[in-house]
Amino acid sequence: MKKKLPLILLIVYIIFLIDIILLKMNIPPVIRNYDIINLIPFFGKYCTPLDIILNFLIFIPFGIYLSILDKTNTFKFTTTIFFVICLELGEYYLGTGICDITDLITNTFGMYIGTIIYKKGTKIRRHFKEDILKIATIFTIVLFLFLLVMNIFVIY
Repeated sequence: MKKKLPLILLIVYIIFLIDIILLKMNIPPVIRNYDIINLIPFFGKYCTPLDIILNFLIFIPFGIYLSILDKTNTFKFTTTIFFVICLELGEYYLGTGICDITDLITNTFGMYIGTIIYKKGTKIRRHFKEDILKIATIFTIVLFLFLLVMNIFVIY
């Protein structure tokens, strides 16, 4: 499989992530005190089960795309940690969200599960790489549509 398509999909996916997480899809949030850095995992009034689940799910395709592009776990892990830290600090400095250690943990775990799905799938089925790319793309589109609806109809 050529690496050009997964790279393009990863770039589009990253743009969507930045738009959803950092820019909040240009939907003005309810005024809150967002100058918060939470270093206590899974604690605080902004740490809800829905946030934890969505933060986990949104990074599964990230792990799949990175697995298609590069096989080394160190690259995937450090790339994810660096990207999530940039997003969290961006949320803090732009005032669009809370810099939260829980997000770092759940996003990294989501990427890890995406990596496992890719590894297990390629061992089971020879043409799994093509199938998982299609599945990851569809999953990404459905998840982003769901998040769009959530951001439009749910007041944070």
